[in-house]
Amino acid sequence: MTRHRTALLLTAAFILGGCNSAVTNEDLATLTGIWTGEGRSYVSSQPPDSIPAAVTIVIDTNGAVTGSAGGARFTEAYVHRNRGAVARWLGVETDYKIEGFLSGRLSAADTSTAERRDIAIPFSIEADTLRGTLFVEMPWRYPYPVMPKLRLTKR
Repeated sequence: MTRHRTALLLTAAFILGGCNSAVTNEDLATLTGIWTGEGRSYVSSQPPDSIPAAVTIVIDTNGAVTGSAGGARFTEAYVHRNRGAVARWLGVETDYKIEGFLSGRLSAADTSTAERRDIAIPFSIEADTLRGTLFVEMPWRYPYPVMPKLRLTKR
């Protein structure tokens, strides 16, 4: 019976969790600004060592996101809530998520020929630090974490 309750709670968390809901004015007061730091770029064409890359995320007062990661720019990107109270209580997912496109190459080792790639950056704000992962999303494939463990601070 416990297994069924756990499954039911997890299902409720994802259904009722508030995924992809709009950010509130209170959220924007915390999120708006310029977040900077360094990420480690992992692209499939390079050895296991990563390449450091500067990351800047600019969140506007309307939730629009611009900025860059290495040599690539974020375009047509927006921030939204990624979980609700139930998911937060269960400790699953992140508080927010940026979705949009990445135009250009992260680094010289990035061999992508696509003009722009779908991206997602699930993140939470912990102790005034934006903590998340930059994923490249491809049709019919699991999202690829090209910059895991992002740690950005607000300027």
